[in-house]
Amino acid sequence: MQISTLQQTASPLAQKNAAHPRLSDDFRQLFIIDSNVPDYQQIVATLPPGAEVHILDPLADGLGQISEILHKVDRGISLHLISHGAPGILYLGNGTLELHNLETYTSQLEQWGITDLYIYGCNVAAGDAGAEFIEKLQQITGATIYANAHPTGNPELGGTWELRTIQNQAQLDCPLNKEILAAYPHLLGPTMVKNRPLAKLKTKTWYNE
Repeated sequence: MQISTLQQTASPLAQKNAAHPRLSDDFRQLFIIDSNVPDYQQIVATLPPGAEVHILDPLADGLGQISEILHKVDRGISLHLISHGAPGILYLGNGTLELHNLETYTSQLEQWGITDLYIYGCNVAAGDAGAEFIEKLQQITGATIYANAHPTGNPELGGTWELRTIQNQAQLDCPLNKEILAAYPHLLGPTMVKNRPLAKLKTKTWYNE
């Protein structure tokens, strides 16, 4: 596995996943993982070969890091965000993106230039708050958004890795390696954010092999 700093990042590599039309080699995939996710290295190991993966610094503003990453790549990519979540809330770096602060980040989000957004956090699309959050985020970014209205993670803990759109409930065929993913022992819920010590990491780019 090659590791390089954010400043050395090249454009995202085209990926192929014939199981889902949005994950074909016509769409480039970029994976961003919050390092507050426990054992996130296990999730990196499940990504498609050659996938470009950015690991967020847990001590810095997550939205700012994501915007910086996207500023350095071509527009029109598909973005996968793997982080903790709750209804209408994404935990990113040392902050959150949620229904009540979307307006604060509107100018940043409008510049993302993504075609699809896959949100893996627990319960982000759940309830009225989740549905309103996804709807407003979709309006701001212009992206088709897939998210989970249920816990994300280990099935024995009640989790699933299935993401759906809010409008027509179209389901994403998860691009992560399901055999490796089955051994991931956690859920992507907010209690783990509070309980896990924050590691002092710099933002890095990993190219999965």
